[in-house]
Amino acid sequence: MSITPSDNRLTDFVMLDFEASGLEPDGWPIEIGLSWITQSGRIGTWSSLIRPDEDWSMDGWSELSAEIHAISLVELDAAPPAEDVAREAFARCDGRLILSDAPEFEQRWLDCLLGTIGKAGWITVRDYDVATFSLADGLRIDRVYEYLARHPAPHRAGPDSRRLAAAWSAAARR
Repeated sequence: MSITPSDNRLTDFVMLDFEASGLEPDGWPIEIGLSWITQSGRIGTWSSLIRPDEDWSMDGWSELSAEIHAISLVELDAAPPAEDVAREAFARCDGRLILSDAPEFEQRWLDCLLGTIGKAGWITVRDYDVATFSLADGLRIDRVYEYLARHPAPHRAGPDSRRLAAAWSAAARR
């Protein structure tokens, strides 16, 4: 399989990104972003802040993470409940291949989020780089990573996931 504009299999993938309360084991997701390439070649994105679940420890909150992502606890208090975000994310991901540039972290946060609806471990997050190298030829691989180098991650889940999808889209178009 190769990343090309005529390859409808690109629509099977969803790029996932989370922002989190911290990188420690007791951290939890504060924002989720999902992006995908549509049949028409456009990029779709859905993102949401996440109100912390009552079972998540506030020991996992990091002021440094809050500063990096510019997301405060006050904003999270007004966000949709974790269970609602989990249901929506599960519906958007179910049956698709989920990719991330940080799969170990994203898997932990996805399981944390989906755990609020009893679905932790139901979806596996795969490595974006491994998928890129297995799906693209040399020139298209160069285009993916050139795009990523020219468009730094803004540290917000929606734009970060969109950036990954846009890199594949840019490689497929040329």
